[in-house]
Order: sequence, then structure tokens, then C-alpha cells
Amino acid sequence: MRLIAACATVAVATGLGASVLVGAATDQTATTDVHGALVTRVWDGDTFQASWTDDTGAHKENIRVLGVDTPESTILHECFGPEASKFAHTYMKGKVVDLQGDKTQPVRDKYNRILAYAWVHNPPAHNRTDYGLLLVRRGLAGSTTPRFHVSRAPIYDAAEKTAQRVNKGLWAVCPPNTTL
Repeated sequence: MRLIAACATVAVATGLGASVLVGAATDQTATTDVHGALVTRVWDGDTFQASWTDDTGAHKENIRVLGVDTPESTILHECFGPEASKFAHTYMKGKVVDLQGDKTQPVRDKYNRILAYAWVHNPPAHNRTDYGLLLVRRGLAGSTTPRFHVSRAPIYDAAEKTAQRVNKGLWAVCPPNTTL
């Protein structure tokens, strides 16, 4: 018997034109789509808390950035983990982001975090930055391929190979057998 959870669309009233489509973690076809969430707390390089308000009230969710993995800095202290975490705190805290799920991944992970790409708003330029790609390009993260193959894997894989080739970030200082 296959369990398919219902997916609900909720209009969000934040003044930033936010909307959300969130499905249950067991529904592989559900995705997350949040526009205009505020990053309220940063846990480490690839995990943060975002908040938004909709018709049902205020929401505060932990977000795990899809497609990338930064070295740990909270419980474990892996090579270059503190640097990745410091960058995330500086770059992400207080920023407005759009969150985009991936149809190849569940909505939530085993820790109940929403799995999503984070697109950071850049108001002066009126564009958005793919936060995961930025981490990989700076050598602060690696691609999660082949453990978790996401839609943007080819882009993240290519960026990781370039960062390794030019010894960017963790690839310059961590042991050659470093795995993320």
C-alpha cells in the first residue's frame, strides 16, 4: 500500500509576495516553494532557520540546503567547518531568501528540516544568488553527488571540480582524503 500525503498551497502575506507549497516527507512529488522568507538564525554552513507569515500564522523552519555539504562545525569540528559556518553567519543572517524544493528529493529530511535550494535576494542588483553554488565555488562546501543526486548536481559537481583544481577554500588546506 502506497501512502501519498496531500499537498497544500498556502498564500503567504508577508508583503514580499511569498507563497508556500509544502508536502509531506513521504510524498516524492511534493516540493517546497517559499518566496521572501527571512533568515533568522544560521546553524552552520548548510543549515539555517527561516521565518515567514501566512494565513495560518507565523512559521519558523529549519532549512537544509540541497545539493551541497559543508564541513561540520557544531558538534563535530571538521576541517574548514568553522570557516564555512562563519561565512554563512555573515552572508545569510538577516537576508531574504526564496526556497525551492527539488522533485528528486523529499520535502523534509530525517531531522524534519525542509530540504531546499536557497536563492538569496540581492536588492541593489535585483537578482538572486544560488547560495549552494556560492558555497561550492568558494571552496566552503562540496557537492552531495553521488550520495544524493539532485537536479542541480551537474552544476554543483562542475563547480566543485573547479574549486578543487584551483585549491579554493577547504581544498587548499584540508587533507586530500577529506570527504564531506
